Amino acid sequence: MREWKEERLPKLKAKALEEGRVIAYLDESAFSYCPYVCRTYSPKGKRPVLRHGYSRGGIQAISFVTENGGLYYKIKSGTLSGIDIVDFLRDLLYRFRRWKLLIIWDGAMQHKSQEVKAFLRTEAKGRIHLAMLPSHSPELNVSEQAHGYIKKNLLANRLFYKVKELKNEVSRSYEWLKKQPDLVYNFFFHKDAGFYLT
Repeated sequence: MREWKEERLPKLKAKALEEGRVIAYLDESAFSYCPYVCRTYSPKGKRPVLRHGYSRGGIQAISFVTENGGLYYKIKSGTLSGIDIVDFLRDLLYRFRRWKLLIIWDGAMQHKSQEVKAFLRTEAKGRIHLAMLPSHSPELNVSEQAHGYIKKNLLANRLFYKVKELKNEVSRSYEWLKKQPDLVYNFFFHKDAGFYLT
């Protein structure tokens, strides 16, 4: 981890500056019907109780967080595939059509899919440079901060029974966070991410 923060990351930042690339983190996260349980307030002597049945499934979200506080996302029922990653990257290239991108992400299987490799060779044509995070280090991914904030602060202790209901609330949460660029920008200062060493 120290090698990434003190050696690899500064080189990537220098590369982005030299080549005029936007630095961003990309990551996926699952949102299930079961609540993300957090401590909360209640009247004295009345412990809050969450009752729910065990429900399998949920939705997946993919987010793209830029150093200037930008947030882009996509939500899908079920599992995200390599094709979904390509579609998302294609949308990003359109949104940032005047810029090159330096994307930092983890080694998830869909990131290494043949569809992604083919897209990078053909359509991306050097506009996307990928940097792989060290294995088993989600704390280094700034995009994880966005997912975590939504789960802990916007959807905590919430019960969902239908996929449409869950999808709407997750989308509403990302839309709210998208309008808070200062908050998103501060995710880069999280001590574990190490983007800005103190």
